[in-house]
Amino acid sequence: MNPLRDHDYRPWMSGDGVPAMGLKPLPPDGWLEPGRDFAAQMAERERLLAEKFGEVCINGPGTEAAQAEILARIIDDLGRCHPGLYEFTDTTARCRIDGRKIDLAGDAPPLVTAARLVQEDLCLVSPREGAHVLTAAVLCFPSRWRLAEKIGLAVDAIHGPVPVYPEKLARPVDRFFEVLKPGRPVWRINWSLHATAELFQPGGERRLEDNRAAIMPEGWFIRMERQVLRRLECGDVLFSIRTHLRALGELAADSESRKQMAAALRSMPSATLAYKNLVDALPSLLAWLEG
Repeated sequence: MNPLRDHDYRPWMSGDGVPAMGLKPLPPDGWLEPGRDFAAQMAERERLLAEKFGEVCINGPGTEAAQAEILARIIDDLGRCHPGLYEFTDTTARCRIDGRKIDLAGDAPPLVTAARLVQEDLCLVSPREGAHVLTAAVLCFPSRWRLAEKIGLAVDAIHGPVPVYPEKLARPVDRFFEVLKPGRPVWRINWSLHATAELFQPGGERRLEDNRAAIMPEGWFIRMERQVLRRLECGDVLFSIRTHLRALGELAADSESRKQMAAALRSMPSATLAYKNLVDALPSLLAWLEG
């Protein structure tokens, strides 16, 4: 059985571009998503861990137990739900797709070892003095945010620059983190349009997108993040992010998808369009989607 699966998400099909929590219960076998892009994404992850370790990985003090639990959960999930992906022993994992061998009992932080097994970025959020704070993470595929600027911040402060969040989403998100129980993980998905397929995008990429605004759809990509939140037995929350990329041009023959994406963009608040760097490109995008 092929352990790599296709994932055809289309979160724009609601035609609604207003930001929302959109949380759904996670199916028992629905957490990790090894896909057709597994080899390419894992190669990029290994490169970033080797060349930009300090930018993509931060291990805060007091997170050792949570990291060990995350690694154990990922190994268990891979063995149960994706048995063809790795060959496990007590101390190593050999990937059947790309041949990599991961030392499971070495000196690397458990969160780093876990991140070398999966395509998901892994962020640990810990309860601290009445708030939930980002305390450790392996974030190889950021979408316009820098780990070093967010580590140690509470969830509401992390999302402070996001339009609509402070006035509409901050309170329900804080409440959600308070009531999330072990064994009841949830997931959501968001999307945006980027002028590049680069996975490591800590900056805004505004100049690049301005230069490519005239060559839609060939130069653009739909970037989707499937996010899973689960309370660990130790009390911390794991926030995992699986990034999916799709060429915008693939929608050329799908008139309904193009129609709904255009509707979502038209309903998107102006502040959200600016935050996503879509203001300058919006006329060309709409012309192609509706043409």
